[in-house]
Amino acid sequence: MSRFILCFCVALLQLVSEATLSDPIYEGDTWVEKDSPLRIVCKIPMHEPYTLQWTINNEPIDLSLTGEIGYIIEDDFLESESALLSILNVQKTQPLHAGSYRCNEFSSHGHLVLVLSGEVVETGFKYGQSELILNCSLPDDKVSWYHNGTLLVEADNLKMMRENSVHMLKIVKPKVAHIGSYTCEGSGKAVTDFRVAMEPIVAALPTSFNIVEGENFRLPCVVYGYPTPNIEWRREGEEGQWESLIADGHFMFEPNNEGIANGTLLIEEVKLDDRDNYMCFASNDLGNHNGTTLIRVIDKYAALWPFLGICIEVIVLCAVIFVCEKRRNKKQFDESDNEQNNTKHTGNAKDSEVRNRK
Repeated sequence: MSRFILCFCVALLQLVSEATLSDPIYEGDTWVEKDSPLRIVCKIPMHEPYTLQWTINNEPIDLSLTGEIGYIIEDDFLESESALLSILNVQKTQPLHAGSYRCNEFSSHGHLVLVLSGEVVETGFKYGQSELILNCSLPDDKVSWYHNGTLLVEADNLKMMRENSVHMLKIVKPKVAHIGSYTCEGSGKAVTDFRVAMEPIVAALPTSFNIVEGENFRLPCVVYGYPTPNIEWRREGEEGQWESLIADGHFMFEPNNEGIANGTLLIEEVKLDDRDNYMCFASNDLGNHNGTTLIRVIDKYAALWPFLGICIEVIVLCAVIFVCEKRRNKKQFDESDNEQNNTKHTGNAKDSEVRNRK
């Protein structure tokens, strides 16, 4: 019944407001210890009607699980924020709960949950690294490898081998998709857990932007890495020194599409003195990376000056033509008047000559 009321509220809001699609906002821990509580909060802005359906790795969650490992879902409506709230809870988290969660099919991103059990070996890699090797010292002749709870099989970029009683998982040219929790499982369910992280990498920003004075500007920064990088925006000051930007109403920050705080730079009513180089600086425990771009500000009257120049050129040209035509007409008039006087004088001379002959 409660879900029916929530759906009715969603439909009602859709009728009274214009529809603009917004991604859900997720809150919750990524790394969760085995047997500890799991809680994921999904907040959906009420601009579009959504169908609530929690999934894990793009598959519906298993609602047949009961007891302390079963899923408990609580839905609510935040009238003050015009948002739908859905909370997923598990009392005792198990490896089967690891994966990427989404609260509806329209969500372009999800919330990653990695389950840790026992001792954890932490390691990491840099973007562009040639290979990453995980060593498992379990005494078993054969082990199984899992990534975020999913059984791994050998592939061109994923090799499993054993050398000197050590089981190895070799990842060739590791990428963003390879971060997360790995488990080496032997017989008797003996396991060794690994947590693989990656230093930040900032996707290349456009070289420059041309913004008209007075417009609002929004610059998202796409960042990959784990643990989730911290993002800081900087501006190039005097003598090439980079200065941190502070949210002051003119410069503001909001999460990017990946949900990372401060991932998007907002500039309200761009000014001419905002022209500068700007940097997206990302960092985590493994390192840092940055991307820069130049923001050019165009005078809002910039398009008017060439037009006025053309108008002035046309006016001057017309004035020159007018003066030249006037002078030419005057000259032609003077020449015509002289010809008439000469003709009249010649005629008078002939009349006088005729009278003298008589």
